[in-house]
Amino acid sequence: MGAACELGVAHPPGYPLFTMLSWLGTQVIPVGTPGYRLNCVSVLFAVLAAYFHFSAVLRWHLGMVRAGVTPGAGGGEQWRGSAWVALIASGTLVFCPLLWQYSTHAEVFAMNNMFVAILLYLGVRYVQERQVVWARLGALFIGLGLTNQHTLLLYALPLVAWMLHLGRAQLLNPREFGILAALGLLGLTPYLYLFWAAT
Repeated sequence: MGAACELGVAHPPGYPLFTMLSWLGTQVIPVGTPGYRLNCVSVLFAVLAAYFHFSAVLRWHLGMVRAGVTPGAGGGEQWRGSAWVALIASGTLVFCPLLWQYSTHAEVFAMNNMFVAILLYLGVRYVQERQVVWARLGALFIGLGLTNQHTLLLYALPLVAWMLHLGRAQLLNPREFGILAALGLLGLTPYLYLFWAAT
């Protein structure tokens, strides 16, 4: 927490993205102590995690409805049913005691949950639409997420393997794979902050 307040360097691996965004939050949020402001930043990450998780589940369920897996008569009824499924799934996630605790304390875990939810959303978009932009954004966000917490790999590696398998003709050609690798490396650039902050 001290590193975020002073733009310093946290313990290894440094958490540069969390440090920079949390520092920005302490400058933007106009009320409360620095600790309160940092907790508010974690709340924001948790809200974004819930939003992307809700959006991913909603798109996945609506995709099944459109594919005829969940038949229904009216589009409006299908939308309401899908929205409830997504709301229950995301509500279960948000009110899980451990995730709730991470969401209200200045720690890296709320941001990590946000990145997992974003990757889930991008994975669903790619599976449904097969547009390379979603895979490219996924590569960028994996790189960014790794500048927050390395445990993101436990989720990212299976997701990457799944997406590369589904889109192997589109993603595994040398040009596109090079673009994905470059975007992943671009996402790692917040680590440059550690060199600046250490001087």
